[in-house]
Amino acid sequence: MPRLPRNFPGLELIKILSKFGFEKRRQKGSHVILVKETGRGKLGVLFPCMIP
Repeated sequence: MPRLPRNFPGLELIKILSKFGFEKRRQKGSHVILVKETGRGKLGVLFPCMIP
């Protein structure tokens, strides 16, 4: 699977992942945590994102 470019906008990533069932749980500083509930447990994604 190819990596995303370094300058990929964080807000765009949140929109894309929300279409797959991820929800924004919290933000600490510039890092956003998205979580998705699955039948096998929780799946989390952490990434840096500058949200205004």
